[in-house]
Amino acid sequence: MRLLWKKWDCEFNPVVALFGLVFLVAGVYGLGLLRHACRHPVVLVVAAIPAVCALMGTVVLVREYQLWSKGR
Repeated sequence: MRLLWKKWDCEFNPVVALFGLVFLVAGVYGLGLLRHACRHPVVLVVAAIPAVCALMGTVVLVREYQLWSKGR
């Protein structure tokens, strides 16, 4: 499955991989901070923000790994 169109799909970029790692760490850290309060339904809406950050970081890292392994 392609995440990007072919004309924008390029080679491995370590800066993008670093940003993906930052998003992943920030999302997991944010979820860890909200872990004790996730029993309340209102906090689940707030917890969606770091969850989306962690998901974006994971998608970026997976795609950068695919590009890195393709280029080897």
